[in-house]
Amino acid sequence: MVDFVRSQMQGYRASVKRCADLAAPKASREMPPVPKKIIFINPPYERIAPGYDFLRHITNRSPSLGLLHLAAEVRLRGYQPSIVESDMLDLTADEVADRVIAEKPAYVGITLFTVGVWGAGAIARKIKKALPDTVIIVGGPHISSMGPETIRRFQELDMAVNGECERPLMDPLNALECTQSLAGVPSIVCRYCAKI
Repeated sequence: MVDFVRSQMQGYRASVKRCADLAAPKASREMPPVPKKIIFINPPYERIAPGYDFLRHITNRSPSLGLLHLAAEVRLRGYQPSIVESDMLDLTADEVADRVIAEKPAYVGITLFTVGVWGAGAIARKIKKALPDTVIIVGGPHISSMGPETIRRFQELDMAVNGECERPLMDPLNALECTQSLAGVPSIVCRYCAKI
């Protein structure tokens, strides 16, 4: 298994280097690459019924294993990931957006359960207003069932990735990094490429 992972990483690094070499101006080819920032967000959810706030510390104190896995996956690919766990940090949608804006990431990934769609929309709206070039990608159970509808409804969301995102997330990121069309990328719903 370790040999397989090593061979996959070597092949990936070679293709990324080819992409970077083609895209980079000649003078900058000697400079070390700066890792692109990607921030993964678990948005605030309204899961606790009024009067039961004392239970919040039990239900919201575990990090999202899915986001941890995504962060590990993109780190292997040369990105600089970080995670914002809204409920664990007791952050509002505005506070989450402010943290992201301060970091100025190239990409933002938001995991969505249906109960968090409106909070995620508010976060994305504020980020897009301050950082219009930041690409906002959503995924999670809500997207797997309502991806096209969500992208249509929330104009600030650029792309949705269907299914388990660990592998499919790298396909659109690679296409964006190499300025390739997203039209042929499987498992995405995309505002840019008429895949809605």
